[in-house]
Amino acid sequence: MWLALEHLGVGAIPLLPGGTEYLSHWVRRMLRLGGWALAERGIPHAAHQRLMDWRIAAAEPVLIGVLKAGMESEHLAWINNKCCYYTPLTKQRRLHSAKYVAIYSPSALRSPGAIALVFNISDVRIVERGMIATPWPSSRPDELQVSYELDDMQQLDRPIQNLAGQRFSGLRWTSKLALLRSKRLEELLLETEPEWRLYELLVAAEIEFKLVAESPRLLQEENPVGRAWFITKYAKIRYFGADGFAFEPTSLPRRYIATVEEVGEALGIDSNDALDLKVVTDPST
Repeated sequence: MWLALEHLGVGAIPLLPGGTEYLSHWVRRMLRLGGWALAERGIPHAAHQRLMDWRIAAAEPVLIGVLKAGMESEHLAWINNKCCYYTPLTKQRRLHSAKYVAIYSPSALRSPGAIALVFNISDVRIVERGMIATPWPSSRPDELQVSYELDDMQQLDRPIQNLAGQRFSGLRWTSKLALLRSKRLEELLLETEPEWRLYELLVAAEIEFKLVAESPRLLQEENPVGRAWFITKYAKIRYFGADGFAFEPTSLPRRYIATVEEVGEALGIDSNDALDLKVVTDPST
């Protein structure tokens, strides 16, 4: 067990009355180590690792692509065959930093419409539309396009369904975290882990709200900021990264609140109830 403590980080220190040399040796050795060395010897915690994975996923932009109206089957087959997706070049900065393309299949292909296919982006190029060979003609061959080279196609284990029958005719944006956690189309607005915490708390507390999204911006791994406003009859709330949650009660100035639990208290959710509500992770239950 003494050797295991050195090599595995889990073990035991022999300690008997009058026999403290093992403990003294271990303490002296630990005190000689720097902070980085001590941190590396720590055992990773599953919850901490999951939190780090979520933060990384929250900073990875996902482009939700649409299929050509009236040619959905042909367009999807072309994407799969050519491993390519393209869209007009705009000032949207996420176009250049996208990591994945998710394809929305409308009701013409499945019922209800849903996102079921996701591709990894291996390369991004800016080309004229006329340089992209497609079975359908181009009306603007000189228009610049962002062309994504795709690989590693995956079927989502749980398709993200358009249960509300939303009109889906243009590109949308989300994060990898939202793509992995969402069941419904509207949940794709929840790009960060704190937004999901707030979402689950409000659903479990049966507080009615709607989500209204700001325009997509670049995502920062070290400080991801949410773009969804939670609109309730008491206040509107939005996650601002390191600044916490912006909380704007009706007819009162904005203030910032550090944690989801404190937001719940500001909305009148009893703290004892909040402790129980936090275990609810499936908004559909």
